[in-house]
Amino acid sequence: MVNNLGLLYVDQGKLVEAEQIYERALRGKEAVLGPKHTSTRYTVGHLGILYKNQGKLPSSEFQFGRFYRNILKYFFCSAWDASVFEQGPRFT
Repeated sequence: MVNNLGLLYVDQGKLVEAEQIYERALRGKEAVLGPKHTSTRYTVGHLGILYKNQGKLPSSEFQFGRFYRNILKYFFCSAWDASVFEQGPRFT
């Protein structure tokens, strides 16, 4: 529910408010659901996109890196070494 409020703020151009909502949602989801839960992953991805749109590229890279590592580990488990993505994506 809180994540949807973040999406609304983004659509309205209220990026500072959206950032606060996403960070709040992420803290709650990590505490209750854990960092590997699907809902937590989506919030990490949304936060990465928001940081990119705000021009906060180091923060965006960090969140996208978390997102991709979790997704790769979820889908490929031990059959594939996700460590090749340890640095996450780079925006140049």
